[in-house]
Amino acid sequence: MPHHLLPALTVALLTAAASGAPFPADHPADRTRDIPAYTVYAPADADTAKTYPVILHLPPGPQTADIARSVGDSFRSEVTKRGWVMIVPRPTLSPGTTNPLLFEKANTELAGLVRHLDTWLRPEGGKFYIIGASNGGVSAVRFGLDMPDRTAALVAFPGAMPPALPKTDTAKLKGFPIRLFVGETDSAQWRDAARFLDEAAKINDLDLTATTVPAEGHVIRSLTPARIMDDLAAIRSKTTGTQPVPTPATAPAAAQPAAPATQAVLARLDELHAAASSAFKVGPAAFDRYFACFTPTAVFIGTDASERWTIDQFKAYTKPLFDQKKGWTYTPRPDARHIDLAPDGQTAWFDELLDHAKYGTTRGTGVLIRSNDTWLIAQYHLTIPIPNEQADRITKMIKAAEKK
Repeated sequence: MPHHLLPALTVALLTAAASGAPFPADHPADRTRDIPAYTVYAPADADTAKTYPVILHLPPGPQTADIARSVGDSFRSEVTKRGWVMIVPRPTLSPGTTNPLLFEKANTELAGLVRHLDTWLRPEGGKFYIIGASNGGVSAVRFGLDMPDRTAALVAFPGAMPPALPKTDTAKLKGFPIRLFVGETDSAQWRDAARFLDEAAKINDLDLTATTVPAEGHVIRSLTPARIMDDLAAIRSKTTGTQPVPTPATAPAAAQPAAPATQAVLARLDELHAAASSAFKVGPAAFDRYFACFTPTAVFIGTDASERWTIDQFKAYTKPLFDQKKGWTYTPRPDARHIDLAPDGQTAWFDELLDHAKYGTTRGTGVLIRSNDTWLIAQYHLTIPIPNEQADRITKMIKAAEKK
């Protein structure tokens, strides 16, 4: 949207807030006022003249538009049928710059977002329920630190202190309940981060409950949108005395936790992705962690037709990248992962959709084998799916490139 139209949009929102009007669905970024783009999820009859419990759901991974949309879509039904409103922002990418995530010190968009929401939205008690997973969980903690007076509750699954902020700042996380979840098989980095916040809570008398979820990895699959909304409703009921809105009897039951073997396979895949992404911070230290996920005879198949590497070839290819702190971040979509087990329980094959900041939707498929009660990857194949309507055009481009 052209920048000269943004003041007009803000005036329209102010007018709507005063007189009562349907909620807007989306708002574009306004770099001049540090307002990130965001999407609104609200009941069909939502009215800007009314007050609602409002969630700020901060997305995980690189916090791209695709990931934000996936997060919003997965929660839409549970949020709206309970009469809540949810806002899902995404950091602004300025031309020619690196995109600072919402938890980073250089990013001031969370405050800008709240200032803009105050022009048209009426959150219950003037406060927001802040939730997020992974980088979204870190961003949620950043919100609580910066704006404790605007925080009704904070739920992170998992979360951590923002790396650029002093750890003594944990004393600011006071005056609102915090629920922190971390998978039992998540990386030491996230488990240690949860332990630190738990210990800080005891020192600073914070209302924080830290839960280690058995047999779960970085993506805590048993924390379904329904369960998270149940937790938020319980917190709201306790702090405000408001009774939860009954959900329809026909609503689908919350998904059951995966079987232990399936959970272990997912945990191994989560560890693979977390190790690759950690290279941006720890560089060479991530190399051994990443390759500990593979069997000694594993094969990695890349997106190029020429990329079929034995594990030793793949190590040789990636070692310089890890040494230069050049990793890669592929974020699994929790609702797009499938695991199948062989009858003997010793082999598993999988497919998962992943989000990448540059390439968008990608897919990983492969095989794991069980050795000494440990699941290791024997083959991983990364692909970029082609939409059917684009297949003819793209395959012609590939054929033309192969002829050169």
